[in-house]
Amino acid sequence: MNTNLWGDFQLKNVFKDRDPRIAQIILNPEQSKEILYNRDQYEFPRIAGMTGWESATGYHVIKYYERSQDAKGYGNESHDAPLFRYAEVLLNLAEAKAELEECDQTVLDNTINKLRRRAGMPELDINDIPVDPKYQGEGLSPLLVEIRRERRIELCFEQLRYQDLMRWKKGSYLQKDMVGMRFESSYIDDYDYFGKEEAEKNNVKSSLQLITVAGKTYLSPYGGTTYINRGFDEDKHYLWPIPVVELSRNPNLVQNPHW
Repeated sequence: MNTNLWGDFQLKNVFKDRDPRIAQIILNPEQSKEILYNRDQYEFPRIAGMTGWESATGYHVIKYYERSQDAKGYGNESHDAPLFRYAEVLLNLAEAKAELEECDQTVLDNTINKLRRRAGMPELDINDIPVDPKYQGEGLSPLLVEIRRERRIELCFEQLRYQDLMRWKKGSYLQKDMVGMRFESSYIDDYDYFGKEEAEKNNVKSSLQLITVAGKTYLSPYGGTTYINRGFDEDKHYLWPIPVVELSRNPNLVQNPHW
């Protein structure tokens, strides 16, 4: 699977030759009419300055979306909300085994590969795990890199990422630039799925916040707000402050460092 084959200049290319789960998490504009209920009047992606289901990033999350429930009308949905998914159990086991250096092919087949088979992805072979140059300087084994990647994909938008970063002591990741979809100046003129007339009518260009990373321009979801300067103090932020009321109740407690 070559994730660089098509590039990201147009949103439709982001979905080509990628993990199939991306289209279960993020709306593919080519599939909007078959996936969404009663959204025929919209063209996607919809960004700041457009009306109706606009997105600060240009990516529309559909992981929790259920068309049949949407058809029932707001407030009438009745589907369950998962509290603890079996996928997380499998990922927890795989990671624990890898950290203990007890992860073999049997463990992978009973954990990670179950998830990959379900998604239609190639299975991991314990003897043929490629080295990702992006993580070579982090002191992680290729196996652990892939297990963490699997967790990031499978549990996307399940409110576990922050806790994972704290557990891995990777708070520095929070300092990376937050970017949305690729958005060069020509997008409104030639983007295949963009509502060109609506964008021009609402002067969308004037309301966009953009950021340039490695010579490419992207939507900046937090542009113009305090969130754009996210910081992480390695000496302080892995621990939360102990509430003052608890410190006053127990004189033996000591406040966490730097709070």
